[in-house]
Amino acid sequence: MWVKICGLREEAAARACFAAGASAIGINLWPESKRYCPPDKALALAQAVAHLGEVVFVTVNASDALLTRLRRALPEAWLQFHGDEAACRIAAHLPRAYAARPLGSAADLAALSTTPGRRLLVDAPAGEARGGTGKQAAWPLATTLSTTRHLILAGGLTPENVANAITTVRPFGVDVASGIESTPGTQNIPRVKALIAKAQRGIGKTDP
Repeated sequence: MWVKICGLREEAAARACFAAGASAIGINLWPESKRYCPPDKALALAQAVAHLGEVVFVTVNASDALLTRLRRALPEAWLQFHGDEAACRIAAHLPRAYAARPLGSAADLAALSTTPGRRLLVDAPAGEARGGTGKQAAWPLATTLSTTRHLILAGGLTPENVANAITTVRPFGVDVASGIESTPGTQNIPRVKALIAKAQRGIGKTDP
């Protein structure tokens, strides 16, 4: 089971997450986020731990200049597009890119049909917050997507419910921020360890 711990800002925490078994860490470069990590710090953090697992730069309607900078500095990193980016903009950064989109209704599900890339992250509708609210995505709708995409389930996941989420949705992976934090951007490592241990009991798919 692929597990991403999102909202990392410190190298020690990132290393602890990887040591606990995380497949990936997410670094948030959206200035409006409570978990914002400025570009210089984000790149230094990513370069320090990239050898330990996947690094995902979380962006929201980022400028081309920032995306180019991230790509040039760390070509092996992934880009998560968590804004209103057009499909062609995401496609330009494949294969190491994917969209993150809200999933709360059948209309949301229909809108995802044109989203490019093998991976797709679904989160709870959060309006301008763009995720990290602790609310759950629509698990029954996500189950439909998990049969055709490498689905990453986010939204309201915790050590207490992650096993049930995986059993229900059968995703490729899970993405967690608020459910393992002491405060936004500060990871509670015992909760990280508990979540990963319970996630590994679930059923998932792996990239070929």
